[in-house]
Amino acid sequence: MGLGNCLTSGAPRSTHDPNVTPGTALAPRHRRKRLESEADPGAEAQSRWSGIDVAFAARMRQCSGMGTRRVHWVALGVVLATWVAVACADSTKAPEAGGLFDDDDYNGSAAVGTGGSAATFDPGASSGGSSTGGLPEEVEDVPEFELPHAGQHYVYAVNPDRDSVAVIDATTLAIHSVDAGDEPKFLQTLAGEDAAIVLNVKSEDATVIRTSKGKSTTASVDVAADSNAIAVAADGRHALVYFDAEHATSNSTQLESQSVSVLTLAPGEDRATTTSVGFRPSAVYFSDDGSRAFVITEDGVSILNLDEIDAGQSAIAHTVSVSGSFDVRALDVSVTRDGQYALAREQGGDILRLVDLDSGDSFQLDVTPIVAAARPDEPNADDGSAGAPAAAGAPSAGSAGSDGSPAGGGTAQPEPDPVLVTDVDLSPDNTFAVAAVRSDGLILKIPIPAGFQDPQTEVIAYRVDAGIIGSATLPPDAKTALLYTTADSEESHISLLDFETSALRTIDLHKSVQSVAVASDGKTALVVHQKLEGNPADAADEQTRRERSYGYSVVNLETGFARLVLTQSEVMAFTLPEGSDSLFVLLGKPWQVQHMPFDSFVPENLSLASEPLSIGAVPASKRIFVGQKHADGRITFIDWDTMEMTSVTGFELNSEIQEN
Repeated sequence: MGLGNCLTSGAPRSTHDPNVTPGTALAPRHRRKRLESEADPGAEAQSRWSGIDVAFAARMRQCSGMGTRRVHWVALGVVLATWVAVACADSTKAPEAGGLFDDDDYNGSAAVGTGGSAATFDPGASSGGSSTGGLPEEVEDVPEFELPHAGQHYVYAVNPDRDSVAVIDATTLAIHSVDAGDEPKFLQTLAGEDAAIVLNVKSEDATVIRTSKGKSTTASVDVAADSNAIAVAADGRHALVYFDAEHATSNSTQLESQSVSVLTLAPGEDRATTTSVGFRPSAVYFSDDGSRAFVITEDGVSILNLDEIDAGQSAIAHTVSVSGSFDVRALDVSVTRDGQYALAREQGGDILRLVDLDSGDSFQLDVTPIVAAARPDEPNADDGSAGAPAAAGAPSAGSAGSDGSPAGGGTAQPEPDPVLVTDVDLSPDNTFAVAAVRSDGLILKIPIPAGFQDPQTEVIAYRVDAGIIGSATLPPDAKTALLYTTADSEESHISLLDFETSALRTIDLHKSVQSVAVASDGKTALVVHQKLEGNPADAADEQTRRERSYGYSVVNLETGFARLVLTQSEVMAFTLPEGSDSLFVLLGKPWQVQHMPFDSFVPENLSLASEPLSIGAVPASKRIFVGQKHADGRITFIDWDTMEMTSVTGFELNSEIQEN
């Protein structure tokens, strides 16, 4: 949801119901979120990015229906390399666990998804606006910034064959081994600490490791059987351990567990309490104050009061339904950071649902009448404006009389064809949501909760005339939105929409988008590109060779400058460490890390001695670590100031140190 962050228009329908809050779940590999499409199902990746060259044409307001019902919409036109201003106005989600030694599923299980399993559906043809019929659905691919194996000073590497965890000092390269349970496999570090939780598969327990001054202490607690996911609260006081069926391995014996173990974490007092939640848990959120955990399940959001559990008052979690008439198998759910609201969206639908998790009240927002009211008036479409106002009297929910007849009598307006919302993102501060409607080229900014309670005056629709737009990503400050599509390989740009000025600028990346990530300071973005089928060596022209190649782009979001880098293999993972003015990209063939300094955008290749598995940062040591496939374990450390490389090989044998 993604997992990924509104408009004022005709009156969408509003109803009551209950909802949820966000937390964190662990999953080491890429997380893909399928968003609905307006046409045929398929695969499309959502990228987090922004763009350069565009502008704006007009902002219009129009009263429609009864009295004060207003439709706000903004039309945006493309202008090269120009900003044109107009007068328009995480809760914590847990990281996922993994190990360095298991060749096939080394980093294990839990996906960071936010709702039930994806269902197959036929969204049908698009309804008006730009021609996007036949495109596959939008897919959000959240790239892995780093696998969660590093603390502030130490790297933790599990060894299932020897039932141990190697703890490596990233500064001195000193190594010591810590005994774990039977077959440790899934590992998660605690944010801002030199501590980790390891799930031991065969002994069905968890080992809590704390490291200080080169020595580690351990504690063991029993956990729910077959657990494969770890979610850790931001304050480090609690963690949830559970079985995520969506990311189970083929030999899993537990298929539909509803048990979760709540770990209360305190040196010398670690303990676990196992209780029940809804059917098929798939993600966990924690409230900002750390007092509650929210488990996303197919039954709804299961709410755990962590203070009560600490006091020994554990009970079956209170579960709030968020689905309404939605298909739970195609549901995408997010929870706000304060734990007050859950936002739900059904793949292939036009309804958004907001549930107050405290009161149980719920509101439904029908996007179709909003989009219909924001569409240009076809008879006046030849007036030369970049976007025309919605036709007066455009259908809007809530404009009908109490008996269901048209307001003010007269002839009933025909119901508009349903549209498809292809992406929804919550802003980082959770004050609003952004929804993309690909068929009409609209971006909706929806205040929470006001946009659901009074959509006619609170929701703002931005019409984007910059090619196909089906996905939106919000940078940390949420003042802009990065717009793009992953459904059409012929679309090779990204656009940046300014919510305050309605200015739009678009950057041509020269290659289609697969995924996008933005640095924590919001100044730089990484775009991973799609690779089309075929061998680039067999291509007849330069463009075809480029399209058949792997690659990524780095983009300066302040200037709009983009640098395309073509690679021989796909981007496996990358890290944008805080405190470093560089990006580090992990590539499979040849075995290497590419260092991309932000002051020059000139990549530097750093060769590896063995096949890479993971990459991450050790903040206090100012080093990057690269986990590699090796019989005895191997990690290479890179000083991010000097680029000096040092490898540690043989964690459980001679712990020998090799200089590269």
